Amino acid sequence: MIWKVAFIGDSGVGKTSLIHYFKKGTISDVTSTQGIDFYGFSRGDTKITVWDVAGQEWFRHLVVKFIEGAHIIVMVFDLSRLETLQNLVNFWADEVKKHSTETPFIIVVGNKKDIQTISDDTISEVLDNLRKKINYNIFIKTSAKTGENVHKLFDIIFEAAKIFLIIHKK
Repeated sequence: MIWKVAFIGDSGVGKTSLIHYFKKGTISDVTSTQGIDFYGFSRGDTKITVWDVAGQEWFRHLVVKFIEGAHIIVMVFDLSRLETLQNLVNFWADEVKKHSTETPFIIVVGNKKDIQTISDDTISEVLDNLRKKINYNIFIKTSAKTGENVHKLFDIIFEAAKIFLIIHKK
């Protein structure tokens, strides 16, 4: 089975950069996603498809189709732009609640750790509000620019996919 992973969040938060860094070890030549891109990765017997959904408002109507059936949802915000974190609570969480057809494993990613300006206290407060809306499983800070925790993020994704495999075999 191939596990569906949806990367969602506002435009410019680094969703595509995280994927490209994992795939190529660099983020050079990364441009904003226009619509949807998808990538296939495997590790041993575990196969995932990563759906990279554009964050611009005019593409948000497409998000529904990519959240549906996603086993793992990666909600990304920019650690230097508070509004992208607030939008996880005010928009993206509602979309996940409305359109998830499974009970997805949800990873919240604060990207751009190398230029973080939002205080950890503010992040904790907003994430508490997010948890009241959806029960996310884990929060991790990354930097696609430096590579910090990018492979760890994908380790978590692959481990979550293995858990789904165990659950679905029963």
